[in-house]
Amino acid sequence: MCPLPKLHERAPVNIHDPSLGHRGVDLAYARTRPHDLVLQYPPDTEHGTVEHFMPRWVPVFAVHDGSITYAGPLGAAWSVVIDHDNGWASQYGNLEHLFVTPTSRSMHRARARAGDVLGYVGAARPGMFKSLHFELWTGDDARGFQDIDPMRHISKVLPLPWADPGPN
Repeated sequence: MCPLPKLHERAPVNIHDPSLGHRGVDLAYARTRPHDLVLQYPPDTEHGTVEHFMPRWVPVFAVHDGSITYAGPLGAAWSVVIDHDNGWASQYGNLEHLFVTPTSRSMHRARARAGDVLGYVGAARPGMFKSLHFELWTGDDARGFQDIDPMRHISKVLPLPWADPGPN
């Protein structure tokens, strides 16, 4: 399952720049032509670049059932880590709002189900372009986790439950 919904008939794309040196992917939505949705999501704003856009209030979904091992601040944004109890874990970063209870590794682990809304997409710092930072890890708490390329495993992009008006 993909952690972001389908918007304007588009699935999210990876906008990650490998030269930044961090693992995982950064997900946003691609413009289909130069002036595509520029009035709604202007370039050089937190909601748009020349090539991509990210509306406000885009929900972030848990990709699989599991235990929330961390939900709290990471830099200037919120982050959630879910241990899927099957040798996999997922991390969701750059969240603007959390819909799960903030926690730490020493607290009781709340459960998340696939498709639960964890929060809204935000930005790593105020004023930056919004995107979801998403990582997948394999391993376990005892031996540690190793990151893998999540794009090979993202499937099934869900539409939002309300009508998607499509491009204007």
